[in-house]
Amino acid sequence: MKITRHEPNHPHWKRSFTPKEKALVWLGLAACAAMGAVVEALQPALPPFTGRWAWLHAWAHGALGVQGLAVLFAGMTAVYGIVALAYWLQSRAPRAR
Repeated sequence: MKITRHEPNHPHWKRSFTPKEKALVWLGLAACAAMGAVVEALQPALPPFTGRWAWLHAWAHGALGVQGLAVLFAGMTAVYGIVALAYWLQSRAPRAR
C-alpha cells in the first residue's frame, strides 16, 4: 500500500537494512572517529574553546588532559567497532527457518 503518490510500488525499496549493511555503516562511523582521534592526537585543540561543541572540548580537556579529545574519539572508535563486529557476526550466523 502506498502512503504517498510518489512512493515506489516494488517491495524491494521498502526492505530494512541487513545486519551486514548495518555493520558497514558502523564500521564507517568507527573509521571517522579514528580519523578524528588521529587528527586530535597530532594537533590537539587548546583552550579557549569556542563553538557549539565547546562544552565537550572543555570537558575532555579538563577531565582527560591535553589529549582528552583524542582519547574520547579513540573510545568512540572502540565502541563503534564493537557494534560493527556484533552486527557482522550476526550477519555471518546461520539463520534458522
